[in-house]
Amino acid sequence: MSELIRGVDLEETVYDALAPLFAKGIFRKKIKEKTLAKVTELSLIHADLDHLRFLVYFPQLRLLNISGNQISELSQLKHVPHLETLIVKGNPIVDWSGLRKVAGIKVLDASDTAITWHDLRFLSRLEELYLNRCNLSELMQLECPQLKILSLDHNRLRSLEQIYHYPHLEELYVSDNHLLDASALALLTDLSVLHLEHNLLQQMPDVTKLTQLLYLNVFDNCLLDSLDDWREKLFYVDTLILDEQDIAYFELDDQYDHSKPSIRYVVSSCLMGEPCKYNGKSNANETIIQFLQGKDYVCVCPEQLGGLPTPRPCAEIRDGKIINENKEDVSAAYLLGAQEALRIANEHEANVAIMQARSPSCGKGEIYDGTFSKKLIAGSGLTVRLFERNGLYVWNSDRFVEYLTKQCKIEHQEKAKD
Repeated sequence: MSELIRGVDLEETVYDALAPLFAKGIFRKKIKEKTLAKVTELSLIHADLDHLRFLVYFPQLRLLNISGNQISELSQLKHVPHLETLIVKGNPIVDWSGLRKVAGIKVLDASDTAITWHDLRFLSRLEELYLNRCNLSELMQLECPQLKILSLDHNRLRSLEQIYHYPHLEELYVSDNHLLDASALALLTDLSVLHLEHNLLQQMPDVTKLTQLLYLNVFDNCLLDSLDDWREKLFYVDTLILDEQDIAYFELDDQYDHSKPSIRYVVSSCLMGEPCKYNGKSNANETIIQFLQGKDYVCVCPEQLGGLPTPRPCAEIRDGKIINENKEDVSAAYLLGAQEALRIANEHEANVAIMQARSPSCGKGEIYDGTFSKKLIAGSGLTVRLFERNGLYVWNSDRFVEYLTKQCKIEHQEKAKD
């Protein structure tokens, strides 16, 4: 058996054994225990697991990925004392005390969970910590002197005043929060990557002393500063995103053809008036339609691209799967549609996406919770996640309209002054 067990391998080996929860000893018959004891990396993603008792068979694990399951407590981590990387994204964990059994963890991804700072108090050796979409309202102190990467995207943070507790941070991700003040960042002299986009900052943090800074994004804030002045001050930053025009160069190749339009858009078809919504209607948005007039864009509807009919049963993301109101799993169609949408976006050389809010495909930042009760939770749709992983800058359609409205008011105010 290879040391890395992932999705396909599970069909023939471990997953078959886990399904009956060892009730009949199938696990012992299929695979010898001493073979399992050599496994160092184990991924059980969206495997419908509701317990971790099987970890007793994997005492040498260094990496465990159990994203998107139904795990509610972590007491069985006591069986994997050598664990270094733990990924528990999207699990309904209510008891985190088991983390004290793996205090040597260096990488923890607990995004999309209800974790608190108090739950992390045992982890002093962390080097990377990912707590995206955890509904955190404040930044707290942890005794993690080696922490290099901290990701807190899509939370409710208003201040970073406690950031001085992490003086050796090299990468900080705090986009899509409610930040009003980021002045404390001036203390993080080792920072090389800083994401502050989609917040409420009125002033640029003074990052001129951060001489290691290579990437800075403060797009979509309420900045009153002269951005041209900041471009001159931050000439040493490789990637600097201060406003919409800068997005055009976001992670693009150095050979970008400047004779082409600076920004190429991919947009949800329903926003442009196409009747491709689940109920056969559209989400036509006149503000976006007018904005894109004369611009270079291409439309996509991931649901239709995935082979789903219109109209079709409403669908929402639940437990890592996309389930429609008839309780059918339509994840495969949504994945196919996302992949096809990405192919079209790449063919068009799009670098910015404007996607329909709250959709299980196109939602950015918030989606429906899977109960068909119109309740919203933090998260993004399948196509948006694929777009972002492949370098596209994605706008939530609601946020984009708010941004355009704000810019329009600013322009009117400036004209009135003139």
